[in-house]
Amino acid sequence: MFAFQAMSESIDYIENNICEKLNVEDIASVACYSSFHYQRLFQMLTGYTLGEYIRNRRMTMASKELLTSDAKVIDLAYKYQYESPEAFTRAFKKLFQMTPTQLKKSKDPVKSYPRLSIQVQMTGRESLSYKIIEKDGFYIEGFKKSFTAEEIMEGKAYSKFWKEKETEIKDLLEKNNTFSRIGAGRYRDNNQGIYDAIIGTYGKGGTTLYVPKTRWCVFTGKGPISETLPLLWQRIFLEWFPKTSFQHSGMTELEIFPIGDISSSSYRYEIWIPLSSAILKK
Repeated sequence: MFAFQAMSESIDYIENNICEKLNVEDIASVACYSSFHYQRLFQMLTGYTLGEYIRNRRMTMASKELLTSDAKVIDLAYKYQYESPEAFTRAFKKLFQMTPTQLKKSKDPVKSYPRLSIQVQMTGRESLSYKIIEKDGFYIEGFKKSFTAEEIMEGKAYSKFWKEKETEIKDLLEKNNTFSRIGAGRYRDNNQGIYDAIIGTYGKGGTTLYVPKTRWCVFTGKGPISETLPLLWQRIFLEWFPKTSFQHSGMTELEIFPIGDISSSSYRYEIWIPLSSAILKK
């Protein structure tokens, strides 16, 4: 239950400092997570990226002030951490499809984004299929690209990367005589929210990425990956980690996709999570 309590405390921190400058490192530290793992868990629990939630909450509060007081746009812009009234107005219009001035004159109700409340729901889904293994170091050959944290959370940029390199990856499978595509990724240690992704196949040495000897938790997924892969990631972080004493090492994560029809209901794939040698004390 630690994850849910920690997220609730971090939301309290956001709400109590909504008019201050907020950065992901400070928010994540309240929950005792790295910035990457915090942002991923936040989206899994809420359906929003962290940036979306903060923007939506600030705009909701600003819209209420516009409707119930004589607050000026310029004052609200700086109060809610926008660099200028113009930037505030653009963001306001993007969210509400009207400018602050139009809102004051309009009689139509404006959409509101309430404060989030984290609630725990126990489900009756089947248990996760996983195994703990230790694997010697190996190479991955493929293509590397960096993304922002929000691009990864939204999900489209990574899948587009796979599609762009589809033909080249097929060539690598033949060249290396291997039968699995691999997606590898890790957030940089500098807490700047940059995710380095590699897609490709098992390599033969001196190639794109070397993955050192590691203890892994290997989860098996089944079904069309467009539907089941996101759900498996959610279950790993929202069900498995909170119920176990294992910790993520922060090293490279893997997705293993054997050759086959990835849209089939019988397709099987794996997610490899690198485990820390430390045990979480609860």
